[in-house]
Amino acid sequence: MKKAAAYARVSTKKQSETSLETQLEDCRMFASVNGIRITAEFTDKITASGSAKRPGFSEMIDRALNGEWDYIVVHKQNRFEHDNVEEQVLLRQLESAGVYVLHAKGNTDPMTPTGQVHRWIMPGINQFYI
Repeated sequence: MKKAAAYARVSTKKQSETSLETQLEDCRMFASVNGIRITAEFTDKITASGSAKRPGFSEMIDRALNGEWDYIVVHKQNRFEHDNVEEQVLLRQLESAGVYVLHAKGNTDPMTPTGQVHRWIMPGINQFYI
């Protein structure tokens, strides 16, 4: 069975976002349906002060790059990274290490051509909405 980390984040200045627990529950459900075992969960709350420090995210990426998981599961693509350039850099590093980011909602398989195109387009759209 493939292993994964689950990641959720919220911004305290955006009250309409899906809660951390709801995001994690969606990740767990997605993993269960797809035969993936989540072995660690990470969360971050970005404060209203605008601080973008994400210690949970940083730890998860470091451990993923060290081969701890096959996947990282996030609620939606925009929960992983808002900066489209930074996201592409991270995705390349992760995929070079054999780790793929999956989305519990709106998922496309990042190992297919369609999924790869989706991976390149959606960060730009998310950047536009910021």
